[in-house]
Amino acid sequence: MNNNEEQLRQAGALIKQKRYEEARDILEGIAEHPTAQKWLAKLDEVAPKTKRKFEDDNDDPFGGIGDDYPREREKNKLGGLPHSPTQGDPNQAPYKDYTGISILIFFLYWLLWVPGIAANIYYLNDAREYRKYWNIKPKGVGCLWGVFALNILVILACCGLIMSTVLLAPAVEEVFDNIIGTLGVTLTPPQ
Repeated sequence: MNNNEEQLRQAGALIKQKRYEEARDILEGIAEHPTAQKWLAKLDEVAPKTKRKFEDDNDDPFGGIGDDYPREREKNKLGGLPHSPTQGDPNQAPYKDYTGISILIFFLYWLLWVPGIAANIYYLNDAREYRKYWNIKPKGVGCLWGVFALNILVILACCGLIMSTVLLAPAVEEVFDNIIGTLGVTLTPPQ
């Protein structure tokens, strides 16, 4: 069995799986074979050849027309950053500084803690998306993390103080009872 017959078998299997472009690639490699020519003609009827990406810019019939216009980007709910798997040009990145926002969030924490942490997380996520897309770190991200850490530590300290008070209250009461008994002081009001 020759190589052309094997390639025809592979192409036939791909056609049955409706993987026409892959079959076309194999058939074009043996285009001199009469069966391959028939199958290529049938493929052109059933699934016309799709335009493929140009391997180098010299094959591009439009020669880069429109490359100087920035593409319109979708906005998402995280601060208007584009939904794109590619990165933006850092030289065209809009200026972002989270220092002022960090100060506002600091005061928001002390007024209302839940909205403060929600805003802090929102802007941390916005900064992360900005860095991921533009590949540059925006200014003031350290301030956002500092405010977040400070306020989490304050909340943990308050929770710890409350828990220690609740847990130590019986022991403290016993100590005071021993001190009062030792001094001989009674807590009965004078008559």
